[in-house]
Amino acid sequence: LLVMDFHQTSFKKETFDVVFAIEAISHSSTPLIVLREAYRILKPNGRIVMADGYFAKKKDSLTIEEKEIAKLCFEGVHVPPLLEKDQFEKLFSEAGFSKVEWHDETKYIHNISLKVHRIGKIMLPFSKIFELFGIRSFQTSHMKAFINQYYAFKDGLGIYGIFYGKK
Repeated sequence: LLVMDFHQTSFKKETFDVVFAIEAISHSSTPLIVLREAYRILKPNGRIVMADGYFAKKKDSLTIEEKEIAKLCFEGVHVPPLLEKDQFEKLFSEAGFSKVEWHDETKYIHNISLKVHRIGKIMLPFSKIFELFGIRSFQTSHMKAFINQYYAFKDGLGIYGIFYGKK
């Protein structure tokens, strides 16, 4: 097992045919650097496949309620605010990828999103009690994120899908 910073790996240039990133790049505050690193380690004609969540709406057009939902989601899972899908697509091109494709898979996460939402609602009162005793396994912020991510996807604030690009 290798553990590295995905902003700057120790892999040689043009090492891999495919790079997969599943709900990973959203944890970076500099996703363009991550995409450039993926491009660097891909062989010619290599491919990147990335599944993650994005804003479906323009951030400057969000309602107060949508901004609050987004804030609770991001703070709860400790990720920087997501980019808009269109912004992220542009980063693929900036990193050098061509034939960039988007596949919207949001409909496939609705059921699990609802289950996580329900778990969050059940566990929220317990998380508050646990925090009183210094138990951080079930943080209140996590439970609020679990609850609100369902609303984000259900109401069209968030979108989940797969980006594909070719070197």
